[in-house]
Amino acid sequence: MKKRILALFLVLVMLTLTSCTTLVGLSSDRQFLQNALVADQELDLSKDPLYDFDERIGAQIEDRFEILDEILEKNSLFRYFNFLELYNQQMGDIFYLSDQANLAFITYCMDTSKEKAFEDYQNLSELYTDHSTRMIRMYRTIHESIFGFLFFSSMDGAEVDELLTLSDSYSDEIVELIKERDDYVQEYQTLTYAQYDNEYLEQSAELYEKIVKCNNQIAVAAGYENYADYAYEMVYARDYSTDDAKELHKMVKEHIVPLSNTLNSRLTRMTADPFKTSQVGEKIEMLRSPASLSSVSTSTKMDQYYDHLDSFGGSREKLAYQQWKDEAFVCSVYDDYKTHNTYQAAFTTALRYYNKPVCYHGYGYNNLSTYIHEQGHYAAFFKTPSGYESLDLCEVHSQGNEWLFYSYMDNEILFDDIYDYTISYILFEQTIYFVLSAACDSFEQYVYEHPELTAKDYDDVFDRCVEELGATKLLEENLSMDPSDYWHQAIVGNSMYYISYAVSLVPSIELFVLSKDNYEDAAKTYFALSEYEYDVGFAKALEGAGLSSPFDEEVYVKIKEYFA
Repeated sequence: MKKRILALFLVLVMLTLTSCTTLVGLSSDRQFLQNALVADQELDLSKDPLYDFDERIGAQIEDRFEILDEILEKNSLFRYFNFLELYNQQMGDIFYLSDQANLAFITYCMDTSKEKAFEDYQNLSELYTDHSTRMIRMYRTIHESIFGFLFFSSMDGAEVDELLTLSDSYSDEIVELIKERDDYVQEYQTLTYAQYDNEYLEQSAELYEKIVKCNNQIAVAAGYENYADYAYEMVYARDYSTDDAKELHKMVKEHIVPLSNTLNSRLTRMTADPFKTSQVGEKIEMLRSPASLSSVSTSTKMDQYYDHLDSFGGSREKLAYQQWKDEAFVCSVYDDYKTHNTYQAAFTTALRYYNKPVCYHGYGYNNLSTYIHEQGHYAAFFKTPSGYESLDLCEVHSQGNEWLFYSYMDNEILFDDIYDYTISYILFEQTIYFVLSAACDSFEQYVYEHPELTAKDYDDVFDRCVEELGATKLLEENLSMDPSDYWHQAIVGNSMYYISYAVSLVPSIELFVLSKDNYEDAAKTYFALSEYEYDVGFAKALEGAGLSSPFDEEVYVKIKEYFA
Protein backbone atom coordinates (compact mmCIF):
# COMPACT_ATOMS: atom_id res chain seq x y z
CA MET A 1 0.00 0.00 0.00
CA LYS A 2 1.65 3.22 -1.13
CA LYS A 3 1.84 6.43 0.85
CA ARG A 4 -0.34 8.42 -1.52
CA ILE A 5 -3.25 6.05 -0.86
CA LEU A 6 -3.08 6.95 2.80
CA ALA A 7 -3.63 10.66 2.28
CA LEU A 8 -6.81 9.91 0.42
CA PHE A 9 -9.46 11.31 2.71
CA LEU A 10 -7.86 14.52 3.94
CA VAL A 11 -10.43 16.63 2.11
CA LEU A 12 -13.06 14.09 1.14
CA VAL A 13 -15.91 15.21 3.26
CA MET A 14 -16.91 18.14 1.06
CA LEU A 15 -17.90 16.74 -2.32
CA THR A 16 -18.88 20.20 -3.50
CA LEU A 17 -15.84 21.00 -5.56
CA THR A 18 -13.68 23.96 -4.68
CA SER A 19 -14.59 26.91 -6.83
CA CYS A 20 -13.54 30.44 -7.51
CA THR A 21 -15.41 33.27 -9.15
CA THR A 22 -14.00 36.53 -10.41
CA LEU A 23 -15.05 40.12 -10.75
CA VAL A 24 -18.34 41.21 -12.20
CA GLY A 25 -17.55 43.16 -15.33
CA LEU A 26 -14.02 41.76 -15.58
CA SER A 27 -12.68 38.46 -16.85
CA SER A 28 -14.53 35.53 -15.34
CA ASP A 29 -13.51 32.02 -14.50
CA ARG A 30 -14.62 29.24 -12.23
CA GLN A 31 -12.79 26.05 -11.46
CA PHE A 32 -14.06 23.07 -9.58
CA LEU A 33 -10.92 21.20 -8.61
CA GLN A 34 -11.55 18.08 -6.59
CA ASN A 35 -8.63 16.74 -4.60
CA ALA A 36 -7.44 13.33 -5.66
CA LEU A 37 -7.55 10.11 -3.72
CA VAL A 38 -5.26 7.63 -5.43
CA ALA A 39 -3.98 6.89 -8.90
CA ASP A 40 -1.16 4.54 -9.72
CA GLN A 41 -2.53 3.58 -13.12
CA GLU A 42 -1.81 5.20 -16.46
CA LEU A 43 -4.34 7.53 -18.04
CA ASP A 44 -7.07 5.38 -19.56
CA LEU A 45 -8.79 7.28 -22.35
CA SER A 46 -10.92 4.28 -23.31
CA LYS A 47 -13.36 4.79 -20.43
CA ASP A 48 -16.21 7.03 -21.43
CA PRO A 49 -17.19 9.30 -18.51
CA LEU A 50 -20.95 9.41 -18.94
CA TYR A 51 -23.49 10.27 -16.29
CA ASP A 52 -25.35 6.97 -15.95
CA PHE A 53 -25.31 5.90 -12.33
CA ASP A 54 -25.76 2.18 -11.76
CA GLU A 55 -27.95 1.77 -8.68
CA ARG A 56 -26.51 -1.71 -8.16
CA ILE A 57 -23.18 -0.12 -7.22
CA GLY A 58 -24.82 1.67 -4.30
CA ALA A 59 -26.25 -1.59 -2.98
CA GLN A 60 -22.89 -3.28 -3.58
CA ILE A 61 -21.11 -0.68 -1.44
CA GLU A 62 -23.54 -1.28 1.44
CA ASP A 63 -23.15 -5.06 1.21
CA ARG A 64 -19.37 -4.83 1.08
CA PHE A 65 -19.24 -2.65 4.21
CA GLU A 66 -20.99 -5.44 6.08
CA ILE A 67 -18.41 -7.99 4.91
CA LEU A 68 -15.48 -5.69 5.75
CA ASP A 69 -16.89 -5.10 9.24
CA GLU A 70 -17.38 -8.83 9.71
CA ILE A 71 -13.78 -9.62 8.70
CA LEU A 72 -12.44 -6.94 11.06
CA GLU A 73 -14.58 -8.29 13.88
CA LYS A 74 -13.30 -11.87 13.41
CA ASN A 75 -9.75 -10.47 13.32
CA SER A 76 -8.08 -13.45 11.65
CA LEU A 77 -4.73 -12.82 9.95
CA PHE A 78 -5.56 -15.50 7.38
CA ARG A 79 -8.23 -13.21 5.93
CA TYR A 80 -5.98 -10.17 5.45
CA PHE A 81 -5.55 -10.48 1.69
CA ASN A 82 -9.26 -11.11 1.30
CA PHE A 83 -9.88 -7.96 3.34
CA LEU A 84 -7.40 -5.91 1.29
CA GLU A 85 -8.97 -7.01 -1.99
CA LEU A 86 -12.44 -6.06 -0.79
CA TYR A 87 -11.12 -2.78 0.61
CA ASN A 88 -9.62 -1.81 -2.76
CA GLN A 89 -12.85 -2.77 -4.54
CA GLN A 90 -14.74 -0.58 -2.10
CA MET A 91 -12.44 2.33 -2.87
CA GLY A 92 -13.05 1.86 -6.59
CA ASP A 93 -16.82 1.92 -6.14
CA ILE A 94 -16.62 5.05 -3.99
CA PHE A 95 -14.51 6.71 -6.70
CA TYR A 96 -17.26 5.74 -9.15
CA LEU A 97 -19.89 7.27 -6.87
CA SER A 98 -17.88 10.49 -6.62
CA ASP A 99 -17.43 10.73 -10.39
CA GLN A 100 -21.10 10.09 -11.03
CA ALA A 101 -22.00 12.92 -8.65
CA ASN A 102 -19.65 15.23 -10.54
CA LEU A 103 -21.01 14.10 -13.90
CA ALA A 104 -24.56 14.66 -12.68
CA PHE A 105 -23.59 18.22 -11.80
CA ILE A 106 -21.98 18.73 -15.22
CA THR A 107 -25.12 17.38 -16.88
CA TYR A 108 -27.14 19.91 -14.92
CA CYS A 109 -24.72 22.68 -15.91
CA MET A 110 -25.15 21.86 -19.59
CA ASP A 111 -28.90 22.30 -19.24
CA THR A 112 -30.10 23.78 -15.94
CA SER A 113 -33.68 22.80 -16.78
CA LYS A 114 -32.65 19.21 -15.97
CA GLU A 115 -33.69 19.40 -12.34
CA LYS A 116 -33.36 15.65 -11.87
CA ALA A 117 -29.65 15.85 -12.64
CA PHE A 118 -29.20 18.40 -9.85
CA GLU A 119 -31.27 16.25 -7.47
CA ASP A 120 -29.11 13.26 -8.37
CA TYR A 121 -26.01 15.36 -7.74
CA GLN A 122 -27.29 16.23 -4.28
CA ASN A 123 -28.28 12.64 -3.48
CA LEU A 124 -25.02 11.15 -4.79
CA SER A 125 -23.04 13.80 -2.93
CA GLU A 126 -24.74 12.82 0.30
CA LEU A 127 -24.06 9.14 -0.33
CA TYR A 128 -20.46 9.91 -1.10
CA THR A 129 -20.07 11.87 2.12
CA ASP A 130 -21.61 9.04 4.14
CA HIS A 131 -19.47 6.31 2.56
CA SER A 132 -16.21 8.25 2.58
CA THR A 133 -16.77 9.14 6.23
CA ARG A 134 -17.25 5.47 7.02
CA MET A 135 -13.95 4.68 5.28
CA ILE A 136 -12.21 7.38 7.31
CA ARG A 137 -13.53 5.89 10.54
CA MET A 138 -12.28 2.46 9.51
CA TYR A 139 -8.63 3.54 9.88
CA ARG A 140 -8.81 3.30 13.67
CA THR A 141 -10.48 -0.12 13.57
CA ILE A 142 -7.91 -1.45 11.09
CA HIS A 143 -5.05 -0.11 13.19
CA GLU A 144 -6.33 -1.88 16.30
CA SER A 145 -6.90 -5.15 14.42
CA ILE A 146 -4.39 -7.88 13.64
CA PHE A 147 -4.16 -6.36 10.12
CA GLY A 148 -2.76 -3.07 11.39
CA PHE A 149 0.95 -3.80 11.11
CA LEU A 150 0.54 -4.94 7.48
CA PHE A 151 -1.94 -2.29 6.36
CA PHE A 152 0.17 0.61 7.68
CA SER A 153 3.59 -0.96 7.08
CA SER A 154 4.62 1.53 4.36
CA MET A 155 4.13 4.57 6.64
CA ASP A 156 6.18 6.14 9.38
CA GLY A 157 4.76 6.85 12.81
CA ALA A 158 3.82 10.46 12.06
CA GLU A 159 1.81 9.43 9.01
CA VAL A 160 -0.03 6.76 10.97
CA ASP A 161 -0.79 9.23 13.76
CA GLU A 162 -2.14 11.71 11.21
CA LEU A 163 -4.58 9.17 9.82
CA LEU A 164 -5.68 7.99 13.24
CA THR A 165 -6.28 11.57 14.36
CA LEU A 166 -8.32 12.09 11.21
CA SER A 167 -10.24 8.89 11.84
CA ASP A 168 -11.03 9.86 15.43
CA SER A 169 -12.11 13.35 14.41
CA TYR A 170 -15.11 12.19 12.37
CA SER A 171 -17.52 11.72 15.19
CA ASP A 172 -21.27 11.56 14.74
CA GLU A 173 -21.38 15.20 15.84
CA ILE A 174 -18.99 16.34 13.11
CA VAL A 175 -20.74 14.34 10.41
CA GLU A 176 -24.08 15.90 11.31
CA LEU A 177 -22.55 19.38 11.33
CA ILE A 178 -21.04 18.79 7.89
CA LYS A 179 -24.43 17.75 6.54
CA GLU A 180 -26.09 20.78 8.10
CA ARG A 181 -23.41 23.10 6.69
CA ASP A 182 -23.70 21.58 3.22
CA ASP A 183 -27.48 22.05 3.29
CA TYR A 184 -26.93 25.77 3.88
CA VAL A 185 -24.41 25.89 1.02
CA GLN A 186 -26.86 24.21 -1.34
CA GLU A 187 -29.59 26.64 -0.25
CA TYR A 188 -27.20 29.51 -1.04
CA GLN A 189 -26.58 28.05 -4.50
CA THR A 190 -30.29 28.41 -5.27
CA LEU A 191 -30.27 32.16 -4.60
CA THR A 192 -30.45 34.36 -7.66
CA TYR A 193 -27.84 37.10 -7.71
CA ALA A 194 -28.88 40.56 -8.80
CA GLN A 195 -26.54 43.48 -8.34
CA TYR A 196 -27.57 45.83 -5.53
CA ASP A 197 -30.40 43.43 -4.64
CA ASN A 198 -30.89 43.92 -0.89
CA GLU A 199 -32.88 40.72 -0.55
CA TYR A 200 -30.01 38.68 -2.05
CA LEU A 201 -27.47 40.41 0.18
CA GLU A 202 -29.53 39.80 3.31
CA GLN A 203 -30.26 36.15 2.50
CA SER A 204 -26.66 35.34 1.60
CA ALA A 205 -25.38 37.01 4.79
CA GLU A 206 -27.88 35.10 6.94
CA LEU A 207 -26.88 31.80 5.35
CA TYR A 208 -23.22 32.64 5.79
CA GLU A 209 -23.78 33.27 9.50
CA LYS A 210 -25.21 29.75 9.78
CA ILE A 211 -22.33 28.30 7.75
CA VAL A 212 -19.79 30.06 9.97
CA LYS A 213 -21.44 28.65 13.08
CA CYS A 214 -21.40 25.09 11.70
CA ASN A 215 -17.82 25.40 10.48
CA ASN A 216 -16.54 26.67 13.81
CA GLN A 217 -18.34 23.85 15.61
CA ILE A 218 -16.70 21.35 13.24
CA ALA A 219 -13.28 22.86 13.92
CA VAL A 220 -13.67 22.87 17.71
CA ALA A 221 -14.94 19.28 17.69
CA ALA A 222 -11.84 18.34 15.67
CA GLY A 223 -9.54 20.02 18.19
CA TYR A 224 -8.91 23.34 16.43
CA GLU A 225 -9.42 26.83 17.81
CA ASN A 226 -11.48 27.97 14.82
CA TYR A 227 -12.43 26.95 11.29
CA ALA A 228 -9.84 29.14 9.57
CA ASP A 229 -6.99 27.09 11.05
CA TYR A 230 -8.92 23.85 10.46
CA ALA A 231 -9.63 24.65 6.80
CA TYR A 232 -6.04 25.61 6.00
CA GLU A 233 -4.79 22.23 7.20
CA MET A 234 -7.63 19.76 6.81
CA VAL A 235 -9.67 21.05 3.86
CA TYR A 236 -7.00 22.56 1.61
CA ALA A 237 -3.89 20.72 2.87
CA ARG A 238 -1.90 23.97 2.78
CA ASP A 239 1.71 24.01 3.82
CA TYR A 240 1.42 27.53 5.22
CA SER A 241 -0.61 28.87 8.13
CA THR A 242 -3.17 31.59 8.70
CA ASP A 243 -0.38 33.63 10.32
CA ASP A 244 1.66 33.30 7.12
CA ALA A 245 -1.35 34.56 5.18
CA LYS A 246 -1.57 37.59 7.47
CA GLU A 247 2.02 38.42 6.53
CA LEU A 248 1.01 38.13 2.88
CA HIS A 249 -1.82 40.63 3.53
CA LYS A 250 0.89 43.13 4.54
CA MET A 251 2.76 42.54 1.27
CA VAL A 252 -0.47 43.14 -0.63
CA LYS A 253 -0.68 46.58 0.98
CA GLU A 254 3.02 47.25 0.45
CA HIS A 255 3.38 45.99 -3.13
CA ILE A 256 0.23 44.80 -4.91
CA VAL A 257 -1.98 47.83 -4.22
CA PRO A 258 0.76 50.26 -5.37
CA LEU A 259 1.35 48.13 -8.48
CA SER A 260 -2.37 48.16 -9.23
CA ASN A 261 -2.44 51.96 -8.84
CA THR A 262 0.53 52.29 -11.20
CA LEU A 263 -1.18 50.14 -13.82
CA ASN A 264 -4.41 52.07 -13.37
CA SER A 265 -2.60 55.37 -14.04
CA ARG A 266 -0.95 53.89 -17.14
CA LEU A 267 -4.28 52.74 -18.53
CA THR A 268 -5.84 56.11 -17.75
CA ARG A 269 -3.12 57.81 -19.83
CA MET A 270 -3.80 55.37 -22.64
CA THR A 271 -7.43 56.49 -22.87
CA ALA A 272 -6.19 59.89 -24.06
CA ASP A 273 -5.17 58.16 -27.31
CA PRO A 274 -8.35 56.83 -28.98
CA PHE A 275 -6.34 54.74 -31.44
CA LYS A 276 -4.46 52.87 -28.71
CA THR A 277 -7.64 52.44 -26.71
CA SER A 278 -9.34 50.92 -29.74
CA GLN A 279 -6.41 48.63 -30.52
CA VAL A 280 -6.15 47.33 -26.97
CA GLY A 281 -9.93 46.85 -26.91
CA GLU A 282 -9.67 44.66 -30.00
CA LYS A 283 -6.97 42.50 -28.43
CA ILE A 284 -8.94 42.06 -25.21
CA GLU A 285 -12.03 41.23 -27.25
CA MET A 286 -10.03 38.59 -29.09
CA LEU A 287 -9.22 36.96 -25.74
CA ARG A 288 -12.61 37.34 -24.10
CA SER A 289 -15.29 37.01 -26.76
CA PRO A 290 -17.12 33.68 -27.26
CA ALA A 291 -15.02 31.49 -29.52
CA SER A 292 -15.72 28.15 -31.14
CA LEU A 293 -13.00 25.52 -31.34
CA SER A 294 -13.81 25.24 -35.03
CA SER A 295 -13.06 28.94 -35.49
CA VAL A 296 -9.99 29.24 -37.71
CA SER A 297 -8.48 32.11 -35.75
CA THR A 298 -9.07 30.58 -32.31
CA SER A 299 -7.89 27.12 -33.29
CA THR A 300 -4.85 28.49 -35.12
CA LYS A 301 -3.74 30.61 -32.16
CA MET A 302 -4.01 27.66 -29.79
CA ASP A 303 -2.36 25.25 -32.26
CA GLN A 304 0.56 27.63 -32.70
CA TYR A 305 0.95 28.17 -28.97
CA TYR A 306 1.08 24.45 -28.18
CA ASP A 307 3.48 23.87 -31.07
CA HIS A 308 5.62 26.55 -29.44
CA LEU A 309 5.53 24.75 -26.08
CA ASP A 310 6.24 21.44 -27.81
CA SER A 311 9.43 22.89 -29.28
CA PHE A 312 10.71 23.35 -25.71
CA GLY A 313 9.72 19.89 -24.49
CA GLY A 314 6.03 20.34 -23.79
CA SER A 315 4.93 17.25 -25.70
CA ARG A 316 2.53 16.16 -22.95
CA GLU A 317 0.96 19.62 -22.89
CA LYS A 318 0.43 19.43 -26.65
CA LEU A 319 -0.99 15.90 -26.42
CA ALA A 320 -3.37 17.00 -23.66
CA TYR A 321 -4.46 19.96 -25.80
CA GLN A 322 -5.20 17.67 -28.74
CA GLN A 323 -7.20 15.34 -26.50
CA TRP A 324 -9.10 18.33 -25.08
CA LYS A 325 -10.06 19.41 -28.59
CA ASP A 326 -11.17 15.92 -29.62
CA GLU A 327 -13.63 15.35 -26.78
CA ALA A 328 -16.84 17.27 -27.46
CA PHE A 329 -18.33 16.31 -24.08
CA VAL A 330 -15.26 17.61 -22.31
CA CYS A 331 -15.21 20.95 -24.06
CA SER A 332 -18.94 21.44 -24.53
CA VAL A 333 -18.58 24.37 -26.91
CA TYR A 334 -20.84 25.14 -29.81
CA ASP A 335 -20.72 26.89 -33.16
CA ASP A 336 -24.35 27.90 -32.83
CA TYR A 337 -24.50 30.34 -29.93
CA LYS A 338 -28.28 30.06 -29.79
CA THR A 339 -27.68 26.66 -28.21
CA HIS A 340 -25.26 26.77 -25.33
CA ASN A 341 -24.52 25.47 -21.87
CA THR A 342 -26.77 27.34 -19.49
CA TYR A 343 -24.70 27.34 -16.28
CA GLN A 344 -22.33 30.27 -16.61
CA ALA A 345 -19.02 28.92 -15.40
CA ALA A 346 -15.87 27.13 -16.49
CA PHE A 347 -14.21 24.42 -14.43
CA THR A 348 -11.99 21.36 -14.59
CA THR A 349 -12.09 18.27 -12.41
CA ALA A 350 -10.02 15.10 -12.29
CA LEU A 351 -12.35 12.11 -12.41
CA ARG A 352 -10.80 9.36 -10.33
CA TYR A 353 -12.73 6.25 -11.32
CA TYR A 354 -12.54 7.16 -15.01
CA ASN A 355 -9.00 8.35 -14.42
CA LYS A 356 -9.14 11.38 -16.68
CA PRO A 357 -9.74 15.13 -16.57
CA VAL A 358 -12.98 16.77 -17.65
CA CYS A 359 -13.58 20.42 -18.53
CA TYR A 360 -16.84 22.31 -18.61
CA HIS A 361 -17.30 25.62 -20.43
CA GLY A 362 -20.55 27.48 -20.03
CA TYR A 363 -21.71 30.08 -22.49
CA GLY A 364 -19.72 33.27 -22.00
CA TYR A 365 -16.80 31.22 -20.68
CA ASN A 366 -16.02 29.66 -24.06
CA ASN A 367 -13.31 32.09 -25.04
CA LEU A 368 -9.63 31.95 -25.80
CA SER A 369 -8.42 33.18 -22.41
CA THR A 370 -10.58 30.71 -20.47
CA TYR A 371 -9.63 27.87 -22.83
CA ILE A 372 -5.95 28.47 -22.10
CA HIS A 373 -6.61 28.67 -18.36
CA GLU A 374 -8.57 25.42 -18.21
CA GLN A 375 -6.07 23.67 -20.47
CA GLY A 376 -3.47 24.36 -17.81
CA HIS A 377 -5.56 22.32 -15.38
CA TYR A 378 -6.39 19.73 -18.00
CA ALA A 379 -2.74 19.15 -18.99
CA ALA A 380 -1.66 18.80 -15.36
CA PHE A 381 -4.40 16.26 -14.66
CA PHE A 382 -3.59 14.56 -17.95
CA LYS A 383 -0.06 14.01 -16.68
CA THR A 384 -1.18 13.10 -13.13
CA PRO A 385 -4.74 11.77 -13.50
CA SER A 386 -5.48 11.65 -9.79
CA GLY A 387 -4.98 15.39 -9.50
CA TYR A 388 -3.09 17.22 -6.77
CA GLU A 389 -3.52 17.60 -3.05
CA SER A 390 -2.47 21.25 -3.25
CA LEU A 391 -5.16 23.47 -4.71
CA ASP A 392 -2.64 26.31 -4.78
CA LEU A 393 -0.39 24.28 -7.07
CA CYS A 394 -3.37 23.50 -9.32
CA GLU A 395 -3.97 27.21 -9.77
CA VAL A 396 -0.36 27.80 -10.84
CA HIS A 397 -0.91 25.18 -13.56
CA SER A 398 -3.80 27.23 -14.96
CA GLN A 399 -2.66 30.78 -14.33
CA GLY A 400 0.91 29.95 -15.30
CA ASN A 401 -0.34 28.66 -18.65
CA GLU A 402 -2.23 31.91 -19.17
CA TRP A 403 0.81 34.06 -18.48
CA LEU A 404 3.06 31.98 -20.73
CA PHE A 405 0.44 32.43 -23.44
CA TYR A 406 0.39 36.19 -22.88
CA SER A 407 4.18 36.23 -23.16
CA TYR A 408 4.03 34.20 -26.38
CA MET A 409 1.61 36.77 -27.84
CA ASP A 410 4.37 39.38 -27.79
CA ASN A 411 5.81 38.15 -31.06
CA GLU A 412 2.88 36.25 -32.52
CA ILE A 413 -0.20 38.41 -32.04
CA LEU A 414 0.43 41.81 -30.41
CA PHE A 415 3.13 44.39 -30.95
CA ASP A 416 4.99 47.41 -29.55
CA ASP A 417 3.24 49.61 -26.99
CA ILE A 418 -0.13 48.04 -27.80
CA TYR A 419 1.22 44.83 -26.29
CA ASP A 420 2.47 46.64 -23.20
CA TYR A 421 -0.90 48.29 -22.66
CA THR A 422 -2.74 45.01 -23.23
CA ILE A 423 -0.59 43.20 -20.66
CA SER A 424 -1.08 46.12 -18.27
CA TYR A 425 -4.84 45.78 -18.68
CA ILE A 426 -4.77 42.05 -17.99
CA LEU A 427 -2.44 42.42 -15.00
CA PHE A 428 -4.51 45.29 -13.63
CA GLU A 429 -7.57 43.04 -13.59
CA GLN A 430 -5.66 40.34 -11.80
CA THR A 431 -4.15 42.69 -9.22
CA ILE A 432 -7.69 43.84 -8.39
CA TYR A 433 -8.68 40.21 -7.93
CA PHE A 434 -5.50 39.61 -5.91
CA VAL A 435 -6.48 42.41 -3.54
CA LEU A 436 -10.02 41.08 -3.24
CA SER A 437 -8.70 37.59 -2.51
CA ALA A 438 -6.54 38.93 0.31
CA ALA A 439 -9.51 40.92 1.59
CA CYS A 440 -11.70 37.79 1.55
CA ASP A 441 -9.09 35.83 3.50
CA SER A 442 -8.59 38.63 6.01
CA PHE A 443 -12.36 38.96 6.40
CA GLU A 444 -12.93 35.23 6.94
CA GLN A 445 -10.08 34.89 9.40
CA TYR A 446 -11.57 37.73 11.43
CA VAL A 447 -15.11 36.34 11.24
CA TYR A 448 -14.03 32.88 12.39
CA GLU A 449 -11.93 34.40 15.18
CA HIS A 450 -14.97 36.42 16.37
CA PRO A 451 -17.94 34.02 16.44
CA GLU A 452 -20.06 36.62 18.24
CA LEU A 453 -20.47 38.54 14.94
CA THR A 454 -23.80 38.35 13.14
CA ALA A 455 -24.93 38.77 9.55
CA LYS A 456 -25.50 42.49 10.10
CA ASP A 457 -21.83 42.97 11.07
CA TYR A 458 -20.23 41.33 8.06
CA ASP A 459 -20.30 44.17 5.53
CA ASP A 460 -18.61 46.55 7.97
CA VAL A 461 -15.95 43.94 8.72
CA PHE A 462 -15.22 43.45 5.02
CA ASP A 463 -14.98 47.21 4.45
CA ARG A 464 -12.55 47.46 7.35
CA CYS A 465 -10.40 44.65 5.90
CA VAL A 466 -10.28 46.46 2.55
CA GLU A 467 -9.31 49.68 4.30
CA GLU A 468 -6.49 47.91 6.19
CA LEU A 469 -5.12 46.78 2.82
CA GLY A 470 -5.09 50.40 1.66
CA ALA A 471 -7.41 49.45 -1.20
CA THR A 472 -10.70 51.25 -0.50
CA LYS A 473 -10.30 53.93 -3.19
CA LEU A 474 -8.86 51.44 -5.69
CA LEU A 475 -11.80 49.07 -5.38
CA GLU A 476 -14.49 51.72 -5.19
CA GLU A 477 -13.26 53.26 -8.44
CA ASN A 478 -12.79 50.00 -10.35
CA LEU A 479 -15.53 47.60 -9.27
CA SER A 480 -19.00 47.61 -10.73
CA MET A 481 -20.40 47.00 -7.23
CA ASP A 482 -19.81 48.14 -3.68
CA PRO A 483 -16.69 46.33 -2.42
CA SER A 484 -18.68 44.85 0.47
CA ASP A 485 -21.08 43.23 -2.02
CA TYR A 486 -18.23 41.12 -3.39
CA TRP A 487 -17.88 38.68 -0.52
CA HIS A 488 -21.56 37.71 -0.80
CA GLN A 489 -20.85 36.19 -4.22
CA ALA A 490 -17.37 34.92 -3.60
CA ILE A 491 -17.08 33.12 -0.30
CA VAL A 492 -20.44 31.95 1.07
CA GLY A 493 -20.12 28.62 -0.72
CA ASN A 494 -16.30 28.52 -0.66
CA SER A 495 -15.13 29.05 2.91
CA MET A 496 -11.44 29.95 3.27
CA TYR A 497 -10.65 29.29 -0.40
CA TYR A 498 -9.68 32.67 -1.78
CA ILE A 499 -6.12 33.01 -0.55
CA SER A 500 -5.30 30.24 -3.04
CA TYR A 501 -5.88 32.61 -5.95
CA ALA A 502 -3.49 35.18 -4.49
CA VAL A 503 -0.63 32.83 -3.59
CA SER A 504 -0.82 31.05 -6.96
CA LEU A 505 -0.88 34.27 -8.99
CA VAL A 506 2.53 35.37 -7.70
CA PRO A 507 4.56 32.48 -9.22
CA SER A 508 2.39 32.65 -12.35
CA ILE A 509 3.34 36.28 -12.98
CA GLU A 510 6.92 35.43 -12.07
CA LEU A 511 6.84 32.90 -14.93
CA PHE A 512 5.87 35.72 -17.28
CA VAL A 513 8.76 37.89 -16.04
CA LEU A 514 11.18 34.96 -16.45
CA SER A 515 9.89 34.26 -19.96
CA LYS A 516 10.78 37.79 -21.05
CA ASP A 517 14.38 36.98 -20.30
CA ASN A 518 14.39 33.37 -21.55
CA TYR A 519 11.14 31.80 -22.76
CA GLU A 520 12.61 28.29 -22.98
CA ASP A 521 13.74 28.32 -19.35
CA ALA A 522 10.35 29.64 -18.22
CA ALA A 523 8.51 26.97 -20.23
CA LYS A 524 10.64 24.19 -18.73
CA THR A 525 10.04 25.62 -15.27
CA TYR A 526 6.31 25.47 -15.96
CA PHE A 527 6.49 21.87 -17.23
CA ALA A 528 8.30 20.86 -14.03
CA LEU A 529 5.37 21.99 -11.88
CA SER A 530 3.18 19.10 -13.06
CA GLU A 531 5.86 16.42 -12.76
CA TYR A 532 5.41 16.00 -9.01
CA GLU A 533 3.46 13.28 -7.24
CA TYR A 534 -0.09 13.97 -6.15
CA ASP A 535 0.71 14.75 -2.51
CA VAL A 536 3.64 17.13 -3.01
CA GLY A 537 3.31 20.41 -1.14
CA PHE A 538 2.92 23.78 -2.79
CA ALA A 539 6.18 25.18 -1.39
CA LYS A 540 8.17 22.09 -2.38
CA ALA A 541 6.85 22.18 -5.95
CA LEU A 542 7.70 25.87 -6.38
CA GLU A 543 11.17 25.42 -4.92
CA GLY A 544 11.85 22.34 -7.03
CA ALA A 545 10.76 24.11 -10.21
CA GLY A 546 12.87 27.18 -9.40
CA LEU A 547 10.08 29.64 -8.58
CA SER A 548 9.81 31.98 -5.60
CA SER A 549 7.57 31.57 -2.62
CA PRO A 550 4.61 33.99 -2.54
CA PHE A 551 5.70 34.72 1.05
CA ASP A 552 9.10 36.00 -0.13
CA GLU A 553 8.99 39.79 -0.41
CA GLU A 554 11.75 39.85 -3.02
CA VAL A 555 9.49 38.36 -5.70
CA TYR A 556 7.00 41.20 -5.21
CA VAL A 557 9.80 43.71 -5.63
CA LYS A 558 10.95 41.94 -8.80
CA ILE A 559 7.46 41.92 -10.31
CA LYS A 560 6.78 45.53 -9.36
CA GLU A 561 10.08 46.69 -10.82
CA TYR A 562 9.44 44.84 -14.08
CA PHE A 563 6.05 46.45 -14.61
CA ALA A 564 7.03 49.89 -13.29
